[in-house]
Amino acid sequence: MRRTLGLRSKVILTFFFAVLSCMIVLGAVCQIALRPLMVWDSRQQMENCLAEIEPIRAEEYEKESLEKICSEIYDKELISFAFFEKEEGGGDQQFFSSKYNSVNHKGNQKAFEEYLQAGMDPYVVERTDDANQIKRLYFIKKLDENHYVLMNKSIRGLDQLVRLITTFIMTSGIVIAVMGCVLWICLTRSFMMQVIRISQVTKNISELNFDQKLDFRGNDEIGVLAKSVDELSDKLKASIEGMQRELERRKTLIRNLTHELRTPLTTIQGYTENLQLALKKGQRENRFCEIILEECEAMDQLVKEMLELSRIEKGESVYTKEDFDIKEVFQNIRRQADTVFSQADISIRYASQEVCANRMLLERAITNYVKNAVQYGRPEGKIWVTGRITGDEYTIAVANEGGNLSPDDRERIWEAFYKTDKSRTRSGSYGIGLAIVQEIAHIHDARVDVSCEDGKTTFYFRMPVKNIFN
Repeated sequence: MRRTLGLRSKVILTFFFAVLSCMIVLGAVCQIALRPLMVWDSRQQMENCLAEIEPIRAEEYEKESLEKICSEIYDKELISFAFFEKEEGGGDQQFFSSKYNSVNHKGNQKAFEEYLQAGMDPYVVERTDDANQIKRLYFIKKLDENHYVLMNKSIRGLDQLVRLITTFIMTSGIVIAVMGCVLWICLTRSFMMQVIRISQVTKNISELNFDQKLDFRGNDEIGVLAKSVDELSDKLKASIEGMQRELERRKTLIRNLTHELRTPLTTIQGYTENLQLALKKGQRENRFCEIILEECEAMDQLVKEMLELSRIEKGESVYTKEDFDIKEVFQNIRRQADTVFSQADISIRYASQEVCANRMLLERAITNYVKNAVQYGRPEGKIWVTGRITGDEYTIAVANEGGNLSPDDRERIWEAFYKTDKSRTRSGSYGIGLAIVQEIAHIHDARVDVSCEDGKTTFYFRMPVKNIFN
């Protein structure tokens, strides 16, 4: 059987993976967005430096002024400078580089050439120096018709910083998730034990076991829920016990009435038969006697069925089971079809099989099915009686051509004295036959059910595999 996680485990795992997922997302965001953000910040610093070097334009780019301003900016922002100017021949050359600029003349010149080729102003690019393999951010902008400024800043620490921050976030997330789970277990231990206890008691209630009580003390939500469960248990127990007493009282009443009815019925039947013998054949009174005898026989049959149902329900009789071939039962049913049910068109087919059952009860169950099919089937309709092995069961089916049963009828048709539309009945029926079949099924650990398809109503009696001997 597949084992499922409890509520406590689900909450802990949900919390753990939620925190871990947040850390993974945050780490991914840092990995993707943090570096571009830091590069953008460096570019903004360089653009802000343009205002600080504006005075050198008025001083016609004197080297002393350039050196002073560039040194101050480097001390604050770690940004190095190089300046280019146009020559009279049309070329461009670097005429100043700050002393803190670690980029050689060749590197500056190469970056400046890329700027001229790109045709963008300002021009921002990341490049790795050929000399020392240091990654730098270059910012190049035209100052006036003849002068250009090149600023660069080392960004070799950005990737390492991003990895460090990402690692810190992931590690912190795992630590927080583990510590949170441990803290959750400690704080909710008592709460979860109460929930588990409530779950166990409610499961017992669903199985009609009312012995266990919660008896929680407290006015919080769990305490109120526990009190409600205990009250529900007490009320259900009292209600079920009351229903059982009422049901037993009714069964006792019916059983006693049934016994009491047998004596007057026998007396009425006897006097009616004697009266019929005293009357001349063909007299009107003789017909009245025949009607009385028919009703007495019907009532006598009802009394017998009620007594039989009562004995089966109470287990007053010990029904022994024996091994026999089920074809013997079907052969008896075939003889009944030729005599008792001769007016019906009954087809009987079965598979021979050794079974362990009570022969009399099994035959009675099939007979009740056939009788029900005859009474409720379509006039002159066909009836099918079949027996076959289906999987690990031996299935007996009795079908007739009749109207469909409603879902409510299919549920209640097994109750004693329950009858469907009386207009469908052509002969006397008191609604006990199927109740007897169900009790016989209980004795054999079998299942009964009914289906309605394509204008056919089929009743099933399914015997489990433990009653089948190959």
